Amino acid sequence: MEGRTNTQFIPRGVADMMSLAALASLFSPVPTCLTTRRSVLWCNDRFAELLDYELPEISGQSLRSFYDNESEYDARGRQGIVAFAASPHCETIVHWRTRTGSALLIKAFGRSLDAKDPFAKMVWALYPAQQDTSMGGLPRRQKEVLALLRKGLTSKEIARTLQISPRTVEKHRAQLLERAGVANTAALISRFA
Repeated sequence: MEGRTNTQFIPRGVADMMSLAALASLFSPVPTCLTTRRSVLWCNDRFAELLDYELPEISGQSLRSFYDNESEYDARGRQGIVAFAASPHCETIVHWRTRTGSALLIKAFGRSLDAKDPFAKMVWALYPAQQDTSMGGLPRRQKEVLALLRKGLTSKEIARTLQISPRTVEKHRAQLLERAGVANTAALISRFA
């Protein structure tokens, strides 16, 4: 048994399919990465290129380095825990920065490979997202909530002003956060400034 690799015990057809799958991932036109504990374990050249990195530079990079700040990174982590508790799949919009500081709006599709420990290993595919920073595309009620958030009102104050429940205000605020791809109200206001 000396000198035998683990792949020698995999039936030939399966090994060929695994090789094809590896090639497909490597040469996919879609930016793709495999993460472990929110750090890049592996990525294809399209992923590295999207973020202005060379392949050897990006391996081992924490996803934290792509976010504007620590609080945004932490908030996304908390949202991920909730999302992956409900499903092994996740779809979200994130605001990242390239190595050179350029802003990116990305639609990220992720899948956890371990239901008990979602951040242990994950596969991500990224697509450019369209950023709508105008209020024109927002429903009327969301425009009203956003305008009052800009004035510094709390959810309870907005609810009294609009004569709706604070829970409804929170629902609209959550929809605005998701639409803007941000994790907090301050970032939301700056996105729609």
